[in-house]
Amino acid sequence: MALWDRLKESASQMQTQLTARKNDLKSGAFRDASMAMCALVAAADGTVDPAERQRVAQLIAGNEVL
Repeated sequence: MALWDRLKESASQMQTQLTARKNDLKSGAFRDASMAMCALVAAADGTVDPAERQRVAQLIAGNEVL
């Protein structure tokens, strides 16, 4: 039974760590950096096409963190 208890405790600790990491990613700094990176890539050729804007909007809408 001790092995089972250790496994349950380990799983519980990992879940706590994953939840904390997810909350860290929801910070404004991560969001801002992600959007800045998207803007830089989209503008790399000198223009930002409507299709590029639409794709970024889809990424934002489909991602819980953003």
